[in-house]
Amino acid sequence: MFDRIETTVLLSGLLISYSLTGAEAFSNPGFESGTCAWKTRTFRYHNALKPAWKLISVKTTGMKVQSKTVRSGKYALTIFNQTPYGYIQLYPPAIPVSEGKRYSLRYFVYNASTSSEPTTILTDLYFDNAAGHQVWRYVREFPAFTARKNEWLPVELRFEVPRNGASKMRICIQASGNGLCGFLDDFSFREIPPAKISGRYDAARELPGMPGLRLWTDIIQVQTPYQGMPQKLTRDSAVRLSAASNEREYVQLILHPESDLRNVRLSGLRLNGPDGASIGSAAYRFQRIGYIDIPASAGSKAGMRPDPLFRETVFDAPKQCNTPVLLSIDVPKNTRKGLYKGGIVIEAGGKKHTIPLELRVRSFELPETAALKTFFYARYEEFVRFDRRPKDEILDIIHDILHEHRINGNQGQTLPMPEYKLKDGRLTITGFDAFDKYIQRRIDRDGMRIFPVPYLYFFGDTGGFYKGRDRVFGNVPYNSPEGKQYLADFAGQFQAHVKKRFPQAEFLAYIWDEPRGNAELDPLLKSIRSGAPDMTIFMTVPIRYAYPEVNIFCDAFQPFFKPSFHAALPNARFWIYNWPASLSPVEYIQARLFPLLAYFNDAEGALIWQIFNAYPNKNPWTDMVKTYNCGSATLVYPPRKPGDRFHTSQRFAAIREGIDDFDYMKLLEKRVEAAAPGKGRAYVKALLAPMFTGNKLEYRNDPALLSRLRDKLGDALDSSELDKKLLNSL
Repeated sequence: MFDRIETTVLLSGLLISYSLTGAEAFSNPGFESGTCAWKTRTFRYHNALKPAWKLISVKTTGMKVQSKTVRSGKYALTIFNQTPYGYIQLYPPAIPVSEGKRYSLRYFVYNASTSSEPTTILTDLYFDNAAGHQVWRYVREFPAFTARKNEWLPVELRFEVPRNGASKMRICIQASGNGLCGFLDDFSFREIPPAKISGRYDAARELPGMPGLRLWTDIIQVQTPYQGMPQKLTRDSAVRLSAASNEREYVQLILHPESDLRNVRLSGLRLNGPDGASIGSAAYRFQRIGYIDIPASAGSKAGMRPDPLFRETVFDAPKQCNTPVLLSIDVPKNTRKGLYKGGIVIEAGGKKHTIPLELRVRSFELPETAALKTFFYARYEEFVRFDRRPKDEILDIIHDILHEHRINGNQGQTLPMPEYKLKDGRLTITGFDAFDKYIQRRIDRDGMRIFPVPYLYFFGDTGGFYKGRDRVFGNVPYNSPEGKQYLADFAGQFQAHVKKRFPQAEFLAYIWDEPRGNAELDPLLKSIRSGAPDMTIFMTVPIRYAYPEVNIFCDAFQPFFKPSFHAALPNARFWIYNWPASLSPVEYIQARLFPLLAYFNDAEGALIWQIFNAYPNKNPWTDMVKTYNCGSATLVYPPRKPGDRFHTSQRFAAIREGIDDFDYMKLLEKRVEAAAPGKGRAYVKALLAPMFTGNKLEYRNDPALLSRLRDKLGDALDSSELDKKLLNSL
């Protein structure tokens, strides 16, 4: 999803390509020979509710070289499709690659389609060894994207070839859309420099140690190396933090002993503040950060990567290695602002060492429910494969994890179905007891505020993952007169009940995942809307005119993402997905950064498709490299032995920190709005602007800058006055 160099971009097409070799791998990159020898394959995706892929051979779907629409030179390749649900795949000749090298594949696309259906382009990369066996497939968050019309748009993929014997790369470009008419031109393939992280240890501080033990701290969105200390760290005499009331603040405390340390214990001293105020030692929490060994086949992700969290009271610290501990402090509600002083006690080898700690409590308080709306998919069926406790216990464990990280919605839970009866072609809901009890528990116990509507949920998806269903209540076709009436009856009665019973919660009819203009959606949408005009319909799809019944469009951060599309439906609400959290060092900042990107692009919510993607037969402790994008959708670790618990991760904690960042943004926006109506969001964006370069999608891969901007937001909230110069410039 995000590919980067020193200035990072979400594949928006504004990347600059730095060539080391300058050698072009394409013999005919601009089709200037007037011919194209690429292989093609055409097929049809039929019946979206019961998906089936069929190879086809028709003249209405294909490719040819033409001279009418070109980006440069005399020729370009056109691709076309007039077959309903037709797709075309293009296969350029294979390209030699070298292990451990980083490359850029780039080309340009022009979408001249006349249909209202979206046009999508997908680029897959496959890598083979010398024997011709596939050894790797390049995966990024959104290999497919919807192309804007009537402009040449650059597509770029940046990747490092893993050290697994890969010697050849195969490219597959797939295009789809009813009425597809597209053009491709100016292909290039080049070696580029390794990706970099700016000022990686700028926020790190070395603390006073003790004989044989060096100590340092760092921010949460930086991976601590397994061995070696950064050179020339800034020295400090204390751990220094700031936080609002009702906030949990994190910092890494790293131990680097010369010889093995056994039975290390950490504890926190009471924090004493102004006028006798204090924060007790129970507010501290220490979690050792373990390491996962990612094999060389993972390319730039390979190595010992810190991530799983262990709640241990005693642990060992191996010699000449780093043992990071995630220290967090929970600041209670209504804590008086001011400076609080305490300390961290380290006990090891019969000795004690105290590190001063200073916490600045700010003048404001974070809300109990996070301002950022979230859907984090956590499904019982995934967790129970590693923990055989009763279902109710597993569900509570899942929601404990979500609640700990301030997640307020879980689209993966299966809600109790209200009781109903069918009579004379009508549906009547007869009971909500089990449903109400479950929802109330999740609200009271876990802070949940966003729920999927039972039954009106995942009727299908374009890829066929959810298998699809074409029948509804009473096993009647969903698009039959009876089926439409049943859907309308259920939607109307359900919505009337939850509006009255749970006014503090929102229920989303998430009826389809990533549709591509499927006609099957029309009767579903219209039936639900006819029965419940005020029901919130949610779909993971870009905003466009094709779905006027949809309330919330959850759009992907992908190439050519363009928030101005929102103007097409001014009353629609906007979320973004898919929240990335890979173990890759150069992608690591994204776990915390995503809420800032959401705010900067006017999104109210964010989604991730899985927090425990371990299916099938993938144990994150040993098989993290086999999970989606090396952990991007695997934020928890299963129990390792009977009696053990699920372990959360440093990445998940960074996500929580990003959710807190979003609260800072919304609180400041509200304050500015009160003083200068209409300027709140622009004021906050101006403060965040240093994180971006050029547009709303490019960001600087600078972890320390991200933390400094959080402090800047906090200082603005603490200040008695707004920046008048900034305000007048808006």
